[in-house]
Amino acid sequence: MSVFNRVFAAHTRAKAQLEQEEAARAAAEKAATSEFVAAFMQQLEFVVVPIFGQFARDAEAHGFPARTEPAKDESNNLTYTLKFAVVAGSALGEHPQNECACVVKAMVADRRVELSSHFDKRPGRRVGSKSELFALPVVNAVVLERTLGELLVSALESSVS
Repeated sequence: MSVFNRVFAAHTRAKAQLEQEEAARAAAEKAATSEFVAAFMQQLEFVVVPIFGQFARDAEAHGFPARTEPAKDESNNLTYTLKFAVVAGSALGEHPQNECACVVKAMVADRRVELSSHFDKRPGRRVGSKSELFALPVVNAVVLERTLGELLVSALESSVS
């Protein structure tokens, strides 16, 4: 075999090997992302939706408007939001500065979950907001209930000041 053919064959094999490795990495990444999305959807169904739903029902039973809503953001990240207002007898949208929210967002590209909350958006006030990134298993009932409890305490305290 000539020098040219030997070098060209080696180059072709190396290039094919790199392409196969890249295809395998891409397939593994796609599979991991699909697994994450499926696990997130399961976590929503069995943990987030029931806890947020019960919170919203309890808030409404005490005269506070509340609702939950699933969505996708501009980056195609899945979100599930609980919104409520600490103004009894009002409607959501009526006093947006007093509205609170807790959002669970699947950060699909990173395969992590963002748990964020905010309250008190009145002008001249310190906006109460918090945002943390977690691995999916960390976003469990204990963490969600603690986050919602802290959010409600802060929102109620803020509403009287």
